[in-house]
Amino acid sequence: MPEVLAQAFHSGSAHDTPSDASLGAQASDPSASAPMADGAYAARLLALVDAVHGNERDRATASKDSPVIYTIIGHDAIVQCCPRVVASFIGPFARLENSEVESSSLLSGREEATWVVEGSVVSRSLLQEGVAVRGHALVRDSLLMEHSSVDTGGKCSHVVLGPDSGVATGECHHSLVGPCVGFHHQSLLIAALWPRGRGNVAYGAQIGSNHTGRAADQECLVGEGIFFGLGVLVKLPVNLSHSPYSLVAAGTSLDQQRLHFPFSLIAASRDGAFLRQCLEDRMGDMETRADAPPILPNILRPAWVLRASPYTVFRNESKYMHRSKSRRHKAMVTEPLFRPEIIDMMVEARARLQQALGSRGGWDEKSTGKPFFSKKDLDGSGSNVVTWRGANEGVDTYTVWIKRYALRGLYDRLKYLEKEEMGINEGGVEEARKFNGNSFWEHQKPILLSMYSGEARITSPHAPSPRSEAAEKKSDVDICAPDENVKISVLLSDLLDVEERIVRGVVRSKERDEIRGAEILDDYSATRPPLEDDKIIKGAKAGLVEIREFVDLHKGTYEALSLLDL
Repeated sequence: MPEVLAQAFHSGSAHDTPSDASLGAQASDPSASAPMADGAYAARLLALVDAVHGNERDRATASKDSPVIYTIIGHDAIVQCCPRVVASFIGPFARLENSEVESSSLLSGREEATWVVEGSVVSRSLLQEGVAVRGHALVRDSLLMEHSSVDTGGKCSHVVLGPDSGVATGECHHSLVGPCVGFHHQSLLIAALWPRGRGNVAYGAQIGSNHTGRAADQECLVGEGIFFGLGVLVKLPVNLSHSPYSLVAAGTSLDQQRLHFPFSLIAASRDGAFLRQCLEDRMGDMETRADAPPILPNILRPAWVLRASPYTVFRNESKYMHRSKSRRHKAMVTEPLFRPEIIDMMVEARARLQQALGSRGGWDEKSTGKPFFSKKDLDGSGSNVVTWRGANEGVDTYTVWIKRYALRGLYDRLKYLEKEEMGINEGGVEEARKFNGNSFWEHQKPILLSMYSGEARITSPHAPSPRSEAAEKKSDVDICAPDENVKISVLLSDLLDVEERIVRGVVRSKERDEIRGAEILDDYSATRPPLEDDKIIKGAKAGLVEIREFVDLHKGTYEALSLLDL
């Protein structure tokens, strides 16, 4: 054990403890005594803590002076050029340079060293393993979970920052921020509950002022994977918890609202005809003005991310699986995007769109002269409006991806059973398939039975509204069979069709960027890898090839089996 640790615990008073500078010199001195084994070190540390507490109790009974304050520095830690290190625990292998630490605990390890460097300040906070605070960052009254970071002048105050999340340049106050949140620009996040994280805050985004002029009691509930674009302004209170993986477009002002549409786009309207209609509604008689949308309402496009940018979905799946460094929260950080709770939200949103489209029989844009649904017509749309086309596209898109989720569950189930019958026990593979192969099948199978039994809706505790016959006829994506005993071979063929459609969408969504970029920038193609080398597209195509090979190989095997046999 380094001599400084023994000195810190055996000194008679705070004045006898070596100065911060001398602590750094001794802690980093290679000539110091060699570290103890982990078990001996832990036992010695606990004994010393007991001794410290005993000394403090003795002093408390003998004097009314302030208790003695100790700083513990673990073995192989480096503390140098720090103007102030007070009443803190500095774990083994931690690194403190040119920074201040007060009343804080820095957990650290050989392979997960915690750094507080480059003029940063940490006060009354807990930093878990692998955390980095640097670049004149400020952390106060916060918990930074493993492998999170605050740097480049970032400020965190009264914050729980989840694993693999980072705050740089901007400010985060009084918030719970989950894992894998990118917050790397000058922006503001305040009074936000974002437990599932996985989102992004772009430059200039201002997510909330929790003060109404009366009391600082407002807040923002943010759903998993929400992306706040450039210059977004969010007025509290806002509830986006049931709109996971939605995108708030650049320059959008989000009014107080409750929004329940996953994978959607919220953007300011730029359609002149649409705005004229809104103005006409607004200028109507006084009795109807309360039901009219605001003069400049935002457009909500349900399922837009799934329909227009599936590349984003595939990229996110890959990113969360491979970029995470956390060890203790791995299961939470790497959870699949498409899991029961997310799918149930999609089912619920789809049912509400179906109800709005079919609630008045032949009611449509031409018969009403109204080009949109407002919150009066469509529950869960918040203070936004949805066009007829957007509602129909939302129904079809949700259907395709719900079907893909259920059919992929069948695919994983068959592969799992095949390995089980062959006696193959690949620990890593089976653990990776734990979600889709086992846990999710009880959720996926009823969806398949519902979709392929000729029913008009997907059953879900969140989706009580059946789809209308008119809306059913308009959809070109439902591949329904009237027989409940639909053959597995038919389901596998449908899986291949759905997967091919989605992979084509992934390629098209990236192709649009390539075409637009080449039209605007002369050297666009020369400075970027060709589309066929894109790792996300290659991964999507590889998954399609794997499914196609499985279907071709096993289609005959399952010819006589039905879904009810599983």
